[in-house]
Amino acid sequence: MGGLADLASLQVPRVMGSSAEALRVHTDLGSVRGVVLWRRDGGGELTYPAPTHHTLSVYQSGGFGVWSSDVRSSGFSGAVCVLPKGMETHWNNKGPVSHLHIYFTQDDLEAMNWEKAPDIAPVIFGRDTLLQSLTAALAQQLDWSAPADRLAMEHLVLSLVARLSVSPKALPATGLTPAQTALIEERLHDLESGPPALDALAAPLDMSPRHLTRVYKAATGQTLSERHRDIQMDRATELLATKLPLAEIALACGFSSQSHFTTAYRQHCGRTPGQARREG
Repeated sequence: MGGLADLASLQVPRVMGSSAEALRVHTDLGSVRGVVLWRRDGGGELTYPAPTHHTLSVYQSGGFGVWSSDVRSSGFSGAVCVLPKGMETHWNNKGPVSHLHIYFTQDDLEAMNWEKAPDIAPVIFGRDTLLQSLTAALAQQLDWSAPADRLAMEHLVLSLVARLSVSPKALPATGLTPAQTALIEERLHDLESGPPALDALAAPLDMSPRHLTRVYKAATGQTLSERHRDIQMDRATELLATKLPLAEIALACGFSSQSHFTTAYRQHCGRTPGQARREG
């Protein structure tokens, strides 16, 4: 999962680390340099000096005490800030704020299969309901340390970065072939091997992870993470009809622990595995 030390070469997380607490850190998602959920309570003035990377920041809570001297305005819960490479920004924080940062570079954009890396337009204290909902899911609903949630994290991060694009590569009309779909299904059903990384799914198909997420959704109506979770729940429901202990069912369905399995099952099915077993 990595830590802040892995982001030491990036200016924005290095500056943030001097005055904020990193609640969660992930630096091994493949498509971006890192994702950090920050919490800061006051702390005064702060400057991001012309970074060599892009930053997407979405406020999760608080923010009313954050002042931007660049636009002479205050923040708010749900505020979106997009800070492109080379843009120096100045802030004064006099109140609590929690915000999720995603750090990525032009090279990352190129690797996502854009024909030409799009221009990233600067935004300070903007509003975007899709970005808010996607980051809320990333910050609140997923266990960043759980291998079972890695696929969902990668999909959300790719969706967030794609939302900022100006000229993404057009989706080809052909979509997925039956053979490609079967190959994906085979890997998604291999639950005991753990959730596959997007790049591992995309590589045998000669696709980029971003391209795969788009054509799969277009072809099936589901995201890869949604399909993977459906397969997990179907397998769990079958095994709950047996006498196999819940801890063993959790491992057989690709969850890192029984508690993680219980949480995911309740969110998906509206009851715990134990309740499902008792009620039949």
